[in-house]
Amino acid sequence: MPRKIELNIEGLTKDVADLRREIADFESYTGGFFDSVIDSIAPFNADFTNRIGRMLNNMRDRRTPELQTRLHNYVNSIETAKVTFAETDATISESFSPQRGDNRDN
Repeated sequence: MPRKIELNIEGLTKDVADLRREIADFESYTGGFFDSVIDSIAPFNADFTNRIGRMLNNMRDRRTPELQTRLHNYVNSIETAKVTFAETDATISESFSPQRGDNRDN
């Protein structure tokens, strides 16, 4: 026997908004951390600052941009699925609604 598909659109909308907010928070921490540290030590004139600058440059996270792209794609896919489900539900509901002037009961 087929099972009923239930989707909580309001809950999904809230979850997507929460996820987008969390991604934005994550991006704010990863965006320019190393650049800001390197820039802040640049005015100092010492062998130490050159070494620290090279070390920080080597420590840069080069995987984060790909992760961010994947997260955005994931959220966009969820949003697309949500809209598609809502539109499909509305279309199916309309097809089952009696039409004006439809006298099938008579």
